[in-house]
Amino acid sequence: MAAHGFPVSSRKVTVGLLLTGWLEFTRERIRPNTYESYEPNLRRLLEPLGELPLAQLTAPQIRAACRKLRERGLTEYSLHQVHAVLDAH
Repeated sequence: MAAHGFPVSSRKVTVGLLLTGWLEFTRERIRPNTYESYEPNLRRLLEPLGELPLAQLTAPQIRAACRKLRERGLTEYSLHQVHAVLDAH
């Protein structure tokens, strides 16, 4: 992410700031249909993780957030998209 102008290690950078910044940056670089499938799934992560400082994000927190999304009915495909975007960082 640093190569794209996003700070990767700062106490002030939240998961939400990183994800929304990445989504807007990526919007111009992916097909519209791809963006339309990423956007709602990524935004779902903002509720459980958005305010968390990026430096404090842990794998158990991601798993817990994904578990809650699954319990709310998010499909496995959508969860795969969430993981793919998080893995890209």
